[in-house]
Amino acid sequence: MACAEAELQSAVNGLAGNATKRLSPRVQCGFVRPLGNATGASKDLEHVLGWGGVPVEHTSNYRVTPGFVAAVCLCTVILGLVAAGTALDLRREAREQKQQERQLGGLAEMEQPLSAEPASLQRSPLETFLNHWSLVRNCGSLMRIRAPEQNQFACLDSIRVISMVQVILGHSFLYPVISSGLSNMEQFSPPNGLMGQTWFMMIPGCFYGVDSFFLLSGFLCANGLEKKVFSKPQFRTPAGFSKMYLQFIVMRYLRLMPLAMFVTFLVTAVLPSMGTGVLWEMDRPSGTRCYGAAGGNGCDKYWWTILLVIQNADKYLGKCMGHLWYLAADLQIYLLAPFFSLAYALNHRAGWALLGSALLAGIAIPMILMHHYQWVPDTLLGGKMFGPKVYMKPWCRLSPFIIGIGLAWIWSSRFERARSRRFVENRGLCVTPRGRWLSLALSVLGIGLCCAATFGRLVMYKGDMTVVTDINRNPAGKFFM
Repeated sequence: MACAEAELQSAVNGLAGNATKRLSPRVQCGFVRPLGNATGASKDLEHVLGWGGVPVEHTSNYRVTPGFVAAVCLCTVILGLVAAGTALDLRREAREQKQQERQLGGLAEMEQPLSAEPASLQRSPLETFLNHWSLVRNCGSLMRIRAPEQNQFACLDSIRVISMVQVILGHSFLYPVISSGLSNMEQFSPPNGLMGQTWFMMIPGCFYGVDSFFLLSGFLCANGLEKKVFSKPQFRTPAGFSKMYLQFIVMRYLRLMPLAMFVTFLVTAVLPSMGTGVLWEMDRPSGTRCYGAAGGNGCDKYWWTILLVIQNADKYLGKCMGHLWYLAADLQIYLLAPFFSLAYALNHRAGWALLGSALLAGIAIPMILMHHYQWVPDTLLGGKMFGPKVYMKPWCRLSPFIIGIGLAWIWSSRFERARSRRFVENRGLCVTPRGRWLSLALSVLGIGLCCAATFGRLVMYKGDMTVVTDINRNPAGKFFM
């Protein structure tokens, strides 16, 4: 006899009793469909258990949409451009090699000029366009390693790698919690679970990886502006600055937005068709599916918020590709950088005063919000509104970007321009014994501060979740937090 979902739900609620109010168990049918009838021993088992050992297929409620067709067509066009660009590049390399061989002719190896290079063939406009899609060109650029003397910021490459590992590690824990959920949450909950262990503090500490990206963004932006823009007097005038600032905004927007919109399109139109199974098809209480954690829910209505870079505004936060809040926050802070750099170019003291004021504001605003809303200042313990009101807002993420700008100014004024016998030419690296010890001491101090901020937060996790999420009961105390 078949039972309706409502009847099964009623039976589960009766068995669970009062626990139903806290656990909210939900019944959903129709995940699988049998491919045949049970026979033999499987049929006997079916009489006992109500189901037997017959193969099943997982059902899917997905229907092909116009968006899916358009996305597939777009991907096909892109793959075609990649194939055409790669083929033309390979053909060009072969032609250049043959042309070089003809130029060298029959000269003996010892008679060949040392500077012999293949003659560069002229590219047509079409070939120039297709070359941007070539795997030969792009893979070569991706794998190219610059020599240390040509890469004064080589250390930033390692910081990028470490920060990205932090981001991936942190989200590997966070995403299952917000998508399919964890059935063994008791193994993680403090104080006896993993979140009460010292080494596990690396997971909530992973959110610092985002701050390091803001810092790198501020450093590289300010360094580029000082070298390429404000070193020229014409950009310090109102007219010159206005023209430069408009170009600055457009170039940044064009760098970010095409790829962001392409990914949004794929997640919205293609991702729902790429899976099946119980977890994939299960309706969540909010009416979404587990793949909604990728951000596609609501994008059919709110895709334009990404185009306008307002996806981290209160009204639109989480409506479409919620994790792209970083692009919005970074761009919104990024637009301030030219004003700091202009002030510094006109007067160094005025630049530092303006930067210091912004840093104080970036430090004070989150503290004021924590005190006003009585939140624990931690991404995992702060509650549902901590992310929307603090973590994703540009005025609360201003500090690392400002520090990056300041470091760029210090680099250019104290290190890069230093030219004496104590510095290696064009590298600005101190090679004296004192300089090496100072560098080592600062490195140890930096690592120590990182460890203190990461593992020191363990004090806030020494209690049950109902305790550690309460600002007035958290064992760390308000002063520490």
